[in-house]
Amino acid sequence: MRIKICGITRPDQGVAIAQLGATALGFICVPQSPRYISPERIRLIVDRLPAHPLTKALIDRVGVFANATVTEICQVVRSPTSALSSFTAMSRPNFVSSYESPCQKLNFSKL
Repeated sequence: MRIKICGITRPDQGVAIAQLGATALGFICVPQSPRYISPERIRLIVDRLPAHPLTKALIDRVGVFANATVTEICQVVRSPTSALSSFTAMSRPNFVSSYESPCQKLNFSKL
């Protein structure tokens, strides 16, 4: 079973949730959201994350975007400060067809 907790904004939250066994942390990359977090803050949290307590694997780091362009998403995802391993986008129906190579190294899911 996979468990993703979204809306992480502080290092202590990320560490506590990882220690409890979550398999992924979601970071809200929507500037209008009260849970928004910058790539630099994501990196501060990710750098402190322990391995999963049972599997010892690295916890997945997911960026959550809404109505963002491919360019905007890739700017955050490819930022050396963000350390994201995948992303989720809530956007227009044809978004998947416009999703191109700059971010292909990452997992993508659409809500």
